[in-house]
Amino acid sequence: MTDPTLRGYTIFCDDIRSEVGGKTTFVGTYDGVLFIHGEFPFVLGKFGMAIRYQEQKGVFTNEEATLRIFLPGDEANKASIESLLPMQDARKNAPPSPLDDDSSEIKYIAVGANLIFSPFVIPKAGTIKVRVQCGGEIVKLGSLVVTKAGSEVPRSS
Repeated sequence: MTDPTLRGYTIFCDDIRSEVGGKTTFVGTYDGVLFIHGEFPFVLGKFGMAIRYQEQKGVFTNEEATLRIFLPGDEANKASIESLLPMQDARKNAPPSPLDDDSSEIKYIAVGANLIFSPFVIPKAGTIKVRVQCGGEIVKLGSLVVTKAGSEVPRSS
């Protein structure tokens, strides 16, 4: 199997806490669906996204990595939240690969972001989508379906 050029994931949760010893605790993680007990637009007091992005080392040099978070109702090309990831620094500071071809070779450069929103407004039912674009490539880092409690869960894309 070929390693992907870009990869990553997002953990959606109620809170993210940094612990002693470098550990991170994710509180109230969502397993693919967030059920709303109320009407839209719905306001969560606090909402977290732990986003992890990786790209193959050496594939990109000067390209920007743009994080985009789409909320339900966003147009396909207009994200509610958009920011550059610090990939230029990560690329410059990545340790060199070993000279031999052993399995310890560093194949990916990674960055992470723990985002906490307080409050977090969800405009309508749909899907929260996290994407990163680097160069001409887009990687899907996760999605969370948002629906009213008691509703049938729509399929996510």
